[in-house]
Amino acid sequence: MMSIFNQSFVIKRNSLITIAASAIGFVVLIADPVAAEEYVLHNFKRQQLTDVYYSEGASAGDINGDGKMDLVHGPYWFAGPTFAEKKEIYPALAQPRKGYANNFFQWIYDFDNDGHQDILTVGLPGSPAMLYHNPGVDGLDKPWPKAAVINDIGNESPQFLDINGDDRPELICNHGGHFGYASPDWEKPLSAWTFYSISEKDGFSRFTHGLGVGDINGDKRLDILFRGGWFEQPENTKENPAWQLHAAKFAAGGADMFAYDVDGDGDNDVITSLSAHNYGLAWHEQLQDGGKIIFRQHLIMGDHPSQNRYGLVFTEPHAVNLADIDGDGLKDIITGKTYWSHHAQSPMWDAGAVVYWFKLERTKEGINWVPQLADDESGIGRQLTVADVNGDKLLDFVVGGMKGAHVLLHTTETVDLETWKASQPKKYIGPKIGAVEGVQTLRGPLSPIDKNTKKVAGALEAEGLKFTTTGGTARSQPMAEFSGDSWSGVDHLWWTAARPGDKLHLDVPTEKPGKYQLEIVLTCAKDYGIVQLSLNNKPLGKPIDLYEIDVVTTGVLTFPTEELKAGVNTVTVEILGANPVAIKNYMAGIDYLRLISADDTAQLHGVLPQNAAGESLNTDFELGTLKDWGAVGKAFTEQPIKGDTVFLRRTDMHSNHQGNYWIGGFEKVADEPQGTLTSTPFKVTHRWATFLSNGGSHAETRVELIHKPSGEVIYRSTGTNTEKMRQVAVDLMDVQGAEIMIRLVDEHSGGWGHLNFDNFRFHQNQPARMGPPRKILVADDYPHSGLTAKEAVAVMKMPTGFTATVCVSEPDVKQPIAMALDDRGRVWIAEAYEYPQRAAEGKGQDQILVFEDSNGDGTFDKRTVFATGLNLVSGLEVGFGGVWVGAAPYLLFIPDRDGDDVPDSEPQVLLDGWGYQDTHETLNAFTWGPDGWLYGCHGVFTHSNVGKPDTPNDPRTKLNAGIWRYHPVRHEFDIFAHGTSNPWGVDFNDHGQAFCTACVIPHLYHVIQGARYQRQAGPHFNAFTYDDIKTIADHRHYLGATPHSGNNRSDEAGGGHAHAGAMIYLGGAWPQEYRGQIFMNNIHGQRINMDTLQQNGSGYVGSHGPDFLLTGDRASQILNMRYGPDGQVYFIDWYDMQACHHRTADIHDRSNGRLYKITYGPSVKTKVDLQTFSNSDLITMLLNDNDWYVRHARRILQERAAVEPLTESELSQLIEIATTHKDDTRKLRAMWALHATRGISNETTMTLLADDNEYVRGWAIQLALENNDQPTALFLSTVTKLAATDSSPVVRLYIASTLQKINLEQRWDILTALVAHTADSKDHNLPLMYWYAAEPLASVDPERALTFGLSAGKTIPLVRDYMLRRIASSTGPESLAVLINGLSQVTDVNLQLTFLTSIRAALQGQRQVAAPAGWDQAFQPLSKHKDMRVRVQAIGLSVTFGDESARQAFRNMATADQIELGLRRTALLSLIGAKDPQLAPLLQSLIPIAGLRDVVLNGLAQYDHQATAPIILKAYQSFSTADKRLALATLCSRPTYAIALLNAMDQKQFSGKDLTADLVRQLSNLQNEEIDKLLNSNWGTVRSTATDKLKLIATYKQWFSEKIHDAPDLTLGRAIFAQTCQRCHQLYGVGNNVGPDLTGSNRTNLDYLLSNVVDPSAVMAKEYLPSVIITDNGRVLTGIVREETAKAITLQTADATVIIPINEIDERMLGKQSMMPDDQLKQFSKHQIRSLLGYLTAKKQVAMLATPATAAMLFNGKDFSGWSGNKDLWKVENGEIVGTSPGIKNNEFLVSDMIVGDFELTVQVKLMPNNGNSGIQFRSSVKKDGHAVGYQADIGEGWWGKLYEELGRALLWDKPSDQHVKVGQWNEYRIVAIGDQIKTYVNGNLCVDLDDPDGASEGILAFQIHSGGPMEVRFKDIKLVVPTKEK
Repeated sequence: MMSIFNQSFVIKRNSLITIAASAIGFVVLIADPVAAEEYVLHNFKRQQLTDVYYSEGASAGDINGDGKMDLVHGPYWFAGPTFAEKKEIYPALAQPRKGYANNFFQWIYDFDNDGHQDILTVGLPGSPAMLYHNPGVDGLDKPWPKAAVINDIGNESPQFLDINGDDRPELICNHGGHFGYASPDWEKPLSAWTFYSISEKDGFSRFTHGLGVGDINGDKRLDILFRGGWFEQPENTKENPAWQLHAAKFAAGGADMFAYDVDGDGDNDVITSLSAHNYGLAWHEQLQDGGKIIFRQHLIMGDHPSQNRYGLVFTEPHAVNLADIDGDGLKDIITGKTYWSHHAQSPMWDAGAVVYWFKLERTKEGINWVPQLADDESGIGRQLTVADVNGDKLLDFVVGGMKGAHVLLHTTETVDLETWKASQPKKYIGPKIGAVEGVQTLRGPLSPIDKNTKKVAGALEAEGLKFTTTGGTARSQPMAEFSGDSWSGVDHLWWTAARPGDKLHLDVPTEKPGKYQLEIVLTCAKDYGIVQLSLNNKPLGKPIDLYEIDVVTTGVLTFPTEELKAGVNTVTVEILGANPVAIKNYMAGIDYLRLISADDTAQLHGVLPQNAAGESLNTDFELGTLKDWGAVGKAFTEQPIKGDTVFLRRTDMHSNHQGNYWIGGFEKVADEPQGTLTSTPFKVTHRWATFLSNGGSHAETRVELIHKPSGEVIYRSTGTNTEKMRQVAVDLMDVQGAEIMIRLVDEHSGGWGHLNFDNFRFHQNQPARMGPPRKILVADDYPHSGLTAKEAVAVMKMPTGFTATVCVSEPDVKQPIAMALDDRGRVWIAEAYEYPQRAAEGKGQDQILVFEDSNGDGTFDKRTVFATGLNLVSGLEVGFGGVWVGAAPYLLFIPDRDGDDVPDSEPQVLLDGWGYQDTHETLNAFTWGPDGWLYGCHGVFTHSNVGKPDTPNDPRTKLNAGIWRYHPVRHEFDIFAHGTSNPWGVDFNDHGQAFCTACVIPHLYHVIQGARYQRQAGPHFNAFTYDDIKTIADHRHYLGATPHSGNNRSDEAGGGHAHAGAMIYLGGAWPQEYRGQIFMNNIHGQRINMDTLQQNGSGYVGSHGPDFLLTGDRASQILNMRYGPDGQVYFIDWYDMQACHHRTADIHDRSNGRLYKITYGPSVKTKVDLQTFSNSDLITMLLNDNDWYVRHARRILQERAAVEPLTESELSQLIEIATTHKDDTRKLRAMWALHATRGISNETTMTLLADDNEYVRGWAIQLALENNDQPTALFLSTVTKLAATDSSPVVRLYIASTLQKINLEQRWDILTALVAHTADSKDHNLPLMYWYAAEPLASVDPERALTFGLSAGKTIPLVRDYMLRRIASSTGPESLAVLINGLSQVTDVNLQLTFLTSIRAALQGQRQVAAPAGWDQAFQPLSKHKDMRVRVQAIGLSVTFGDESARQAFRNMATADQIELGLRRTALLSLIGAKDPQLAPLLQSLIPIAGLRDVVLNGLAQYDHQATAPIILKAYQSFSTADKRLALATLCSRPTYAIALLNAMDQKQFSGKDLTADLVRQLSNLQNEEIDKLLNSNWGTVRSTATDKLKLIATYKQWFSEKIHDAPDLTLGRAIFAQTCQRCHQLYGVGNNVGPDLTGSNRTNLDYLLSNVVDPSAVMAKEYLPSVIITDNGRVLTGIVREETAKAITLQTADATVIIPINEIDERMLGKQSMMPDDQLKQFSKHQIRSLLGYLTAKKQVAMLATPATAAMLFNGKDFSGWSGNKDLWKVENGEIVGTSPGIKNNEFLVSDMIVGDFELTVQVKLMPNNGNSGIQFRSSVKKDGHAVGYQADIGEGWWGKLYEELGRALLWDKPSDQHVKVGQWNEYRIVAIGDQIKTYVNGNLCVDLDDPDGASEGILAFQIHSGGPMEVRFKDIKLVVPTKEK
């Protein structure tokens, strides 16, 4: 503060005030008349309410109804009139002053008209608005009920007042990128509010500053003001039209804004602070300019004392109010300093926390604002309330903020004239700062920086010129860290500490005299000044304002010059001042200068096209008209635009136009109009052309170049959803000499529905580095949220002929979670009010409703509440005289035998034990199956143990992922199939095949009885499963796994990973193309996906059909679909903006719910009651084309047959259909009905087994064993024959499935027949289904099982391999002896290896096993085998059998340098597995060998040897990044090693940054006091408290949301992910499976993401609870148990899979904290963390930046993780990448998704034959078709050592190096690329040495197979090294 005032101020009071209303507080205040000529002193007395920071604001109102004002601040209200007593509104929690409060604004209003004042609260921008309901006087001692009424409230100055004239207030704010207002349904104000958008989505972020309300244009309607202008309220707001935007630059970042007639001229002016976090307060005078409203700014207070009449300066006026304080009839301004609004980042941040009011005076000299200091201790927050709080008719101030909460009580004192005059503030007479006249925001095109040299050709780098200054200092500043722009030479000349009037003189050398054009590029930032440029003392144009929010350049500014002399000319930069909103540091930056001679100007800047007369066309619009252009439609009305109007309306962007005029599609008519603008045709006279363009990224907003003769579009470009135009370069070689036209197309009326264009020119030479044209993609378009049901159906998009209608909506239905249709076509709906938490027993509020069309007119006119008081309902179905309800932990039946819609009794518990650990994964999606069972789904993270009530634990059925069923008559429970993730939909097709939909993992599965499917997490219950069946989907509904797919919009893929509902349409009313296809809702894609199902082998393939229904509504959450009696489809919509499951109940919107209907064609009235039909009629109904009738008829027949058997006539009717009908689907329907009613006779079964149709035969097999596990001999012999002879894989699938029900002894012959079908080895289902049936036989008869397995191996190797492994896993030596005996009898090498590897795999985890009988005899020939692989495996097995000679042989092998590394690794792994007592010294000696080091380091962890830690620490610095990680893991494995490690850290032997947070957690698990002490001193405290974590989350969230120059680098983010998260998680298919797959998680929700990153232990699924295991020799391991047998535990740690023998475990405990550490980001910089969060929240995969930490991840030696290519041509074999060409027409590439810049790559390559051709791509890019573009190091005869640019400049280095090549052998190829220098070496010989400034500086790596004849190329020992400098 730069001026001092008394706390009181004398005002001459001589007028009457009537009403003053706060725009925030809604307090009406009345003052009494005061006699004229009184001199009154206004004082304010501060009363502190609390010194605790709870909120950024405070408010006033009568809370307890006693007629006295109370005050509200955060969680408390303070009772008036003393405000000494406080009571809680919600639990009080002090907020972090280093962060921000969760409460910013509070408004008091009686929302529900109950006579009690409620409180509306808004927190940090982006958080929801919470309404606290006043419970009344009797309830004020308890926390108030609350409701989240609208999510994502944006703007830092929201307002609460009546905007639309309905006499009730609205919440004016930003929401979803729009300006608008939110209003409740006043009948239900605690329900979700509706947001009414008034603007397009146009960059209005949640942290937007500046908002107000007032009537600008005098039409008696309130307009909305913001910093960039005002939105005019239309006459009618009922249709929610967009309000017209009037651009005006009020502030860069203001606060509350007011429309008030300051000068008394009859129109309203605008009052606002200029920057909430910096300097400035102003009023803007309204003026008229040709009938248009404009504003002139009048500064009240600036950044210098001279800018206020009384010398007042303070900062951070983040809240402003307007009220008549002194009763003179004029409103005064109240504001102050928002102390620590940006912590220590704002100027004068630590100055006094003042509160001022500015008295308005209208004098002859003009307007004067006289400041009065009300207080100098309290400061303000974001909300400043003005109200008469004590009833003395004087306005008081209520404030809250970082300093707590205060009320400033207003008093008056009458004084004499002399005292009054003495108290007048004195006018400022100190030094002044002059205003800068004629200032312009001059910006030019982007600098033409060469990508390789990083410089502009011919540039004079400013930092390299000789310079002098008259003040301040100038020096070079590196600019690489500023990602918002590019600087030539990556630095600039930085001038700091200057003041207005200072000058910087630059000496510009000029070789020869002449006329030159001067180019100069300056730097802009928020603390840069206004400068005047001069050349030789002559001004260059007007002053230039260098203020920008981000650090960017001005672009190229061009100035024409006079003749320049040879020698030195002088360019001067003078500081004149600064933008009012800029930070006043008066800095400047000069990037480069360039003098362009007249001869060079044409090439540099290009030439305009010409017409036939040789006249230049107006393609740069500098004529100021549309001459030479033709417009159609209104999109380009009033064009061109003059000047940078973009910056006037939004200070975060510029137009970047050239010259004075340009096409700005938004500037005059906004986004709504459409049209085209087409140029006059012109001849292409040059090969190259450029233009400036940007705007919307839609396909409908584009620039086209059109070949006039043909009308063909030859080039097309779209924008990037930004206004700043970028230069686009086009190669016109193919149309040179022809006529073309430019066409600007705007066919989009929504957000970003416009385009900008300027300056089309021709160039003789390539003007810039060419890139492919921007691909035009359809972006995700979810423009809606918070719609009414009718509005929602109006915007749904469906195929032609379909319509959607509303059947029921809120308030008649809410929270619909399940639905069913009864036999009358009525819709039953379960409402889930308790989700996501089960209520206390007896307190449930869920209910079941029935909706009915009572008169058949198609409208639901009757609503019945069937059942209430249910708890956690999730599933619903109707039938068998009642309702079936899933409500974990129960499966319930509610009887209603008489059908009167009134329950006959309380719900009956049929089954209990259903888990609800994850309440959105419990029993759900009920439906009746064709076999008469009730089917349902169950998710993976909920653990159930199901049985009938009172059943003991053991007989119960465990379930945690799968499809289950329950028989309604026999009351039997069964798991139909195990696996998947969180299925929430199952249905059956015409052939009775089941399909389910799932989330996160692939989404579609063909569900086979007895099958086991891919799991999202956790092991299968059967430990011998070994593998499971995968998805049938040939696609994903979310983005692909590599950055080269070209699919960068999830909309194209189907919308997202999460699905709900499954309906296979069989309704008969829709077109035939939809019959049999599966429909599912895509939760994140706001649509219904349709997948097409095609039979393939024994199963199906699911392909992505066209998405059926697009809601475009972010709140839509369709959960289930059913077709009805008219064949049309009903679906329920949960309708909630919270798409993902969340344990917090309050986050879900409880007020909505819908039932819709999709109809094709005209709606047909259908009224039916199937219960009235006879059995015979129902049987006939089974033939109906609408399966609704079929299913209901079948179920009714089943119900009736359970009471009274069907007659012989009725049975005959069914049998006839089943055996003679021509349509196989009708046969099946009759079969299912027969089975459901009494069972199919043996005679009928045999008939059906001989049917021509494969599904009939298959179902006959399944149904025959449904009720009978002892089939007849005839049935078994028939099935055995079918297994051998039936040509259908479908039949064999049914047999394999059914075998699991047959007695084990009866399986042998059938299985033997099945596995004889060689074709089945490639089937999607059969090999594993055969295995699941065969697996138990290994324990029944190991010898026979071996014989079976060996036989199966000839046709289906999987069955053999698994059987060998299973036999070896059996307990007892007999099984092992059987295998050894079998091994001794086989001679085939591959079969011997299969035996050996299977036995060894089964014995893993057992250090030593007694040698079985026959091993010595078997081992002798194997140990001398001619095949080294057999010898090694045999010796390894002998090691396990305790053979010391075998151990010694492996010791010798491990240390023999002449033996290849792969065999040495095998030897070491065997010795480690056997825990060879002599191994530790040997392992220590092998540490220097890089190829063995990972095995060595992992092995050393299990030995407690005193020499290990010193040896590792000594060699540590020489290790690769990956090996360093393994070394640290070993050193953290036991206390002795850990102490040595921490001591070394203490002695600075290595950086503490290497010790990541997960290793710190491992160290803490050692539970050693000395370690804990060393850890605390060396690494720091491990955060553990909730407060710490909340602070950290707030910090990271703030970092990520900052709009700073250092933008997140997603490729770096992926590199950080690879260093941390990827060790345990997968994202887009890359990473490990220790923790959950993140691809489909709720990553875009930053709060969800950060809470899981910072506090991962808060909520852990059971599958991810880590185990801490302490072995008997002191080793401590932390990991996830993946498998557990009687002999060993398989533990997945963050670094390895470790098998631990049970007998070595000393202690085992379940960890309380996640393996994912709390502090894992501690080691990274702010930029790295921002980049990681950017990557995690991104919608698509990106390339990974190669860094020193990630370079080793280039190739893992095992598979193609991180690579993409044609799998038919590329494979991994023995750690080698092998490319095999059978002879191909086009080049093929194996592409890495790692980006390299500077690097060194070494690889061994072998080419056979040598006349083939291959290559190594580097610094390349990839086209859509997979073809690599860029540098290639060539391989092949005549090409070895050459350097080629694929699809580019062709041969760059033409000298071959064949003389260095070892033909047909391994050759070392080394590529070194540093900057522009490219070097390659073959076998150590230099081949290429090229300085190439024109080449790419970064790009991907790839291997090539060249087109041509057959060849093979192999790559191994691939090593990438990256310099330590990161991108």
